[in-house]
Amino acid sequence: MKSTLKTKQEQLNLKTQLLLDDFSLLNETNQQHKVSKWTTFKYWYYDTSANIYKYFVRHPLYGYSFKRILYGLITLLLSVIILYAVIRTITPDVKYLPADIRKTGLSKEQINILLIDRMKRFGVYGPLIPQILTYLKNITPFIPKQVVIGSEVVISTNGQAIIDSSRLITETRYLYLGVTTATSVAEEGSDALKTFLDAMPYSFAIGSVSVLISYALAILIGVRAAKKKGKLFDNVFNGVSALLLAIPSIVIIIGTFIFSVAVLGNSGIYNTGSFATRFWPIFAIVVINLPGIATFVRRYSWWNDCWLC
Repeated sequence: MKSTLKTKQEQLNLKTQLLLDDFSLLNETNQQHKVSKWTTFKYWYYDTSANIYKYFVRHPLYGYSFKRILYGLITLLLSVIILYAVIRTITPDVKYLPADIRKTGLSKEQINILLIDRMKRFGVYGPLIPQILTYLKNITPFIPKQVVIGSEVVISTNGQAIIDSSRLITETRYLYLGVTTATSVAEEGSDALKTFLDAMPYSFAIGSVSVLISYALAILIGVRAAKKKGKLFDNVFNGVSALLLAIPSIVIIIGTFIFSVAVLGNSGIYNTGSFATRFWPIFAIVVINLPGIATFVRRYSWWNDCWLC
């Protein structure tokens, strides 16, 4: 009976010690007897897990935030893998050749050599799984990697072979997004990251101004609609909002662009156009954002006595 009580008391003391900040299961084990490296690692893992668990119990908001971030990263990783695999699977290899390759008069063997060279540059040569792993490594920052940015080829003078010698040009990068294949975005083979960074100032300028205008107008319209619920202004607002929300954003963007260029004669190039050229992209984004924001303001508005109404 005394032995049973002693055992229960020792278990109770161990549970109490586990909740202490300075308790280490690894140190307690080493004090009792010498253990193997595997057992030491196992106890270190249990000890670390217990400390992390106690920290998150004391700070539940940190634990919740950590889980949300972790699940978000896992979801993003799976989305990238699935999207890359689907696009790579449905894209035939001939798409990586120039559109006018047949006009060069090259033989089938010469075209195959050129295709392999271009696929290596685009990062799509070889089995699918190594391609995915290489892509994930390339888009992961802070990891230096050797990437192919071009190639040097020597074309024979007699035209019997397209390549007598070939050498891939590599460079050390910490972040590499590949090269562009769509000529509508940039010149074929241009660095995707450089293309993205060149477009960022224009995107930021258009987006920031559009958001400010959208919120300013949406607050005014939403408050006004809340004040006039059930009346003509509110009914017109609801009808127009429902119509604009039902139209896909891409349709509004393309429609505004075609109208500004084909009808009004504005320039299609943002950095060389007039004020009107810069106005219409902002207008399109305001039209897209304003109905949703104004509807939210109308629904939860409490400014019934606002002087603006």
